[in-house]
Amino acid sequence: MESVEELEERDASKANDQYCQYKNLPTLLKRFSFQEKMGIATIYSSHVILFGSDMRKNKNRGALPWCLETFVMLAMEAYEYTDGTFDGRNKNKFIKMYNAIWDASSVVAKTPCGRFDFIDTFMAATALNQFHMQEVPWIRQYRYWNVFNDESDPVHMKTVFMRKMGAAYEDFLTLGYLLQLLFIAQANSTPIVIPQKTLYYLLNVRFPEAAKHLRITRAEYIALQRKFIAGSSDPYKYVYSLSPSYQYTFVEEGDSIYFPLPHLINQNVTSSLLYRLTEGDNVLRNQMGKHIWEKYLLNLVSEAGVYQEVFPEQLYVYSGSNSHSPDVLARQNRDVLFIDSKSTVPNIGIRLLDADSYEDNIRIVAENIVKLYKQMHRFDRYDPFIGQASKNMKDHWGIVVVLEDAYIRRARYFEKAREDLDIQNDSEEWKWLIEHIKVVSLYEIERVCLGGNSLIDACRDSYGDDPFNFTFMGFPPKGSKFTNKGYLSFRKMFDDKVMGIIEEMKETGAI
Repeated sequence: MESVEELEERDASKANDQYCQYKNLPTLLKRFSFQEKMGIATIYSSHVILFGSDMRKNKNRGALPWCLETFVMLAMEAYEYTDGTFDGRNKNKFIKMYNAIWDASSVVAKTPCGRFDFIDTFMAATALNQFHMQEVPWIRQYRYWNVFNDESDPVHMKTVFMRKMGAAYEDFLTLGYLLQLLFIAQANSTPIVIPQKTLYYLLNVRFPEAAKHLRITRAEYIALQRKFIAGSSDPYKYVYSLSPSYQYTFVEEGDSIYFPLPHLINQNVTSSLLYRLTEGDNVLRNQMGKHIWEKYLLNLVSEAGVYQEVFPEQLYVYSGSNSHSPDVLARQNRDVLFIDSKSTVPNIGIRLLDADSYEDNIRIVAENIVKLYKQMHRFDRYDPFIGQASKNMKDHWGIVVVLEDAYIRRARYFEKAREDLDIQNDSEEWKWLIEHIKVVSLYEIERVCLGGNSLIDACRDSYGDDPFNFTFMGFPPKGSKFTNKGYLSFRKMFDDKVMGIIEEMKETGAI
């Protein structure tokens, strides 16, 4: 263990080393060639793919993915005046810059954000950058396979996707998977060298349209990241900002194509495609929410195989007007599950610690809590279970499902809902509200349902704990396996397809 004197000496050394100061990085990065900056990012990003989010497995070679994302954004804007490298006497300069980015993350998290305190901002800002790396990637792929291949009326999503993206979704998913395999195979190499004939075949022969839509020039990349930070001149914004690499796998500069952050390939070919398809198209976004997301959620719950009955949204009359029940109703013995979905994603301003963005997200989610609360209290008007379900509110469980979690403290949502409902915070009704209605991301719903587990049991499992915890984090128990036949068939089909393409590449000499 270091002594106090040694720690003080180390801190003093950092203070006097320009490479240890985040504010200096935009200038210092100009000393290194673009190829060198992109190359070192690719090496460390490939280790993330190989070892996942558990950096303990990666030992000394590990770099936290969200810090790499900041490094690449800074490097993009640092136009080079020389062609320095990270070898020889410069070998430790990347590590110093990386540590400067890590140190900066604690500074940014303490930035004032309206009425919100450190716990609010730290959780939201860090979780948005980090938690997606802890997900099972196949779940997200299965989700968008279902969504982008839905050809039912009135959306015809499969046709819309093909028209806007120039290729079938299968091409994006397959290309992404093959690229990840290539980087995994090269993760222990320095430098990473993927055969040019292999890349040429994948990007120009086998998947040209998909590859084209995953490519961006350096100038376009910079313009997009400037847009993401609302034109701010503060480089600290990049510590938590959304990276353009979430949307684009490849970056063009001169006559070369780079792959700076391959650990984001799964994002590139799943949720980012949804964002690009629906950006500026509220009609399509609303149609998808009503006709595709609700159907997908209904199928997830039905296929879990743990409920006696599952029904879609029911129509009923309330106060002389036509009304709608929650999107999904399910009965497990006498208990009733009410699910209402909201295809909402976090405003980009949450990453930038913008107080108005926090307030907007809280308002939207609280409105949906209020809506579900009222619907649950009107259950007798649309009960489809014909006397088989309990009328006792203690047996009723509600879930507000959000497409992507903003990771804002649940207490903020429920406090706003309580104000809107005019409920006293020491009342039995308040206790029922916070114990029987949950706010859950779609991923958590998928994780429970695809394993054949009960959402009612998951709600009950958190009953008695802190009601403002992030629900389902410890459910189902560790070791549970996926049982959904559609999910398992998808995985097998996809594995078979990829192996077939690898054989095809061998036959053509691409590998």
